[in-house]
Amino acid sequence: MKCPEGFDFSVKVHRSITHYRKLKPNALTTWRKFESRFDEIKDKIAFWLFQMPPNFLATPENIGTISNFFSVLNMGNSAVIEFRHLSWWNKKDAVKETGSAFCSVDAPGLPREMVSLNDAIIC
Repeated sequence: MKCPEGFDFSVKVHRSITHYRKLKPNALTTWRKFESRFDEIKDKIAFWLFQMPPNFLATPENIGTISNFFSVLNMGNSAVIEFRHLSWWNKKDAVKETGSAFCSVDAPGLPREMVSLNDAIIC
């Protein structure tokens, strides 16, 4: 596939990884299968959006889960996590430690704050 000069993709990760397996260890196999579908354009993918479900709260267990998942993948700030629960806005440092970017969302009940982590610039 030939992409226009300067054109990059952002890919929303399938819900089987984020909603059903919630980034638990069993999500890694599914992630590898999902990611392999994009091999042909991999060098043109700027960001992978991991949109978490609203019931994924910033608990110690879930902080450990994202830390473990993203440490295995070692994606740096090409991994963008979209949290849809307010509790994560108090845990930005924990997200920063994963090397991931924090997706600022304009949604009811969530802060309208622009969050920039790990030198990620997303326009």
